[in-house]
Amino acid sequence: LVESIAGAVMIDAGFDMQEGMRVITKVLLPELLRVAEAAPDANKNPVALVHELCAKLKLDLKLNFSSSSSSSSSNCKVVVDGMVVASRQGSSRKAAQRSACLAA
Repeated sequence: LVESIAGAVMIDAGFDMQEGMRVITKVLLPELLRVAEAAPDANKNPVALVHELCAKLKLDLKLNFSSSSSSSSSNCKVVVDGMVVASRQGSSRKAAQRSACLAA
């Protein structure tokens, strides 16, 4: 959506970068900042968010890891109350964990 609006602004500005950035900064930037402030957890680590949410809701959380002997990748399953809610692969254990928690 943001890219569409920015593209429309640039077309309307005749692809004049200075004019386009003036309009985007005046119109779009304040709205993006408002949205970012309304969602304070948006920049928080997804692993921490999953842990906090499960603790708050008193749900049993397990992060199960596995790795393939044929590749250097790792897999992480997010298991909540015995049910797999997300499973992702990553180039490292940490990358797989972050990706799985983001998907959860």
